Amino acid sequence: MRIFFVVLSLLFLGGCLSLNSSQLQLRELEFQKFKYEDIPLPKGFKFLIKDSIVTETGKMRAGALVFKGKALPLEITNFYKTNMSNYGWRLLNIIEGKQSLMNFKKKDEICTIRFEWKGGGGILTISFSPYFESELPEGK
Repeated sequence: MRIFFVVLSLLFLGGCLSLNSSQLQLRELEFQKFKYEDIPLPKGFKFLIKDSIVTETGKMRAGALVFKGKALPLEITNFYKTNMSNYGWRLLNIIEGKQSLMNFKKKDEICTIRFEWKGGGGILTISFSPYFESELPEGK
């Protein structure tokens, strides 16, 4: 499990490097091939490819998709509370405020929806990865 997180961290760091135009076009094609139909997206949000990263091997997928759009935090949390269950996701927890954070679980995957409001709009980050039971002993 530690190896997975090391590899995932390296992939995220690699996504932070600057990309030239042809590399961006190639990444866009890769993202178009990537399937995330089971995670709904509110209307009017623009995909920020330079800030996003996805990896997929076999049945495992992990990544962070970043979008920009106009909405209030309450609209985003209501959208996901209403729609994620239609795609088989179960709400685990939620933190609402100027920055909203929601965690969902589906089979062996976890999905985190984060919305950071910045006056009239905001950044929506949809992160997903395999779900593993903790190997740490439970606290008292």
